[in-house]
Amino acid sequence: MVNKQLMKRVMPKKISHKVTPITSIGKEALILPNYSGIKRAMKEGHQSIATLGSVLFSDGKNIAEDNNNLFWYATRKELWSNLIKITSDGTQMSPALKFNDTNTGFFKVGDSIRLSLNNSTKVTFDSTGVGIGKSPTEALDVVGNIGFDGNFLIDTSSSNGVIRLSGTNLGRYFQIRTFSGETTIDFHRELAFLEDTTTERMRIRDDGDIDTTKVRITVLGGIAIKLTNKTGANSVAGQLVQADTANNDAVKLTGIDEEETIGVFYESGVSDGSEAWVVISGIADVAMEDDTTATRGNWVRTSITEAGYADATNAAPPSPAAFSHFNEIGNCIETVTATGIGTHILARCVLHFN
Repeated sequence: MVNKQLMKRVMPKKISHKVTPITSIGKEALILPNYSGIKRAMKEGHQSIATLGSVLFSDGKNIAEDNNNLFWYATRKELWSNLIKITSDGTQMSPALKFNDTNTGFFKVGDSIRLSLNNSTKVTFDSTGVGIGKSPTEALDVVGNIGFDGNFLIDTSSSNGVIRLSGTNLGRYFQIRTFSGETTIDFHRELAFLEDTTTERMRIRDDGDIDTTKVRITVLGGIAIKLTNKTGANSVAGQLVQADTANNDAVKLTGIDEEETIGVFYESGVSDGSEAWVVISGIADVAMEDDTTATRGNWVRTSITEAGYADATNAAPPSPAAFSHFNEIGNCIETVTATGIGTHILARCVLHFN
């Protein structure tokens, strides 16, 4: 039982912050008046009623602890909390969640969270995205230069993997890298140069060709121009063509033993009446007449047996005075063996027309 007379002697007349051990009381719990809000204490040397690190609070009736939601990690000097609610929005000058500074931390404006550094808003998070130096208008919106010490990766798994510089679409894959001191720019898709949002002036294709409105530089090394196919059929790559006499800016197949060849179809499958690329200079794959081998070093002329095809079987060119000199279309630079009757091989030739 508690000695009431002893209680009168040990109880202070006024509350003091000094802690005095209780040594002359029995081992049972000591009930103290509720001056401090503490209703139960144990004699010194007995086990504490609270867990190490507990943050004690009143639940309205008793002193309580809830270490799953609020806990002081004494070793690390860390306060652990499951949920924290900051009831003040704060301002740029006086953030609601501060660091060891009066004007550095997080504050809230409307539905956005902002980071203030030395009374200057540096980052804004809102439903649109993240803005660095500004409020975002895209998922990531940055004012100023961006530095990278490593890889800059674009998600190319969807059609949204796009880089836009000054409004120009640079494709679904874009890479700048340096090897042995040489910097390269890689595009996994084509690069188009537009005069406005719809008018294209030049395109670097993913196969290496470079196009303008009417001229193409081919990856093989040729110069092609765009003319209308008026052969009466789909174009066949390597076939020889000459200027059409019935339509402007158009070509037709060369005739047998033709002297007025102007070029070679670059691609197959362009329908009659549509514009097709015609290689007029440089290197081109040229279609040879049926079941004929092409030999590098030979001169090349129009076929004397098939319209639209070439013959690279002659080792020596004709004399400039010879009439057949005007049938010449260039020189063969690749040996390709014939593949049988009914087939036409393609062989690389350097084009020049007499």
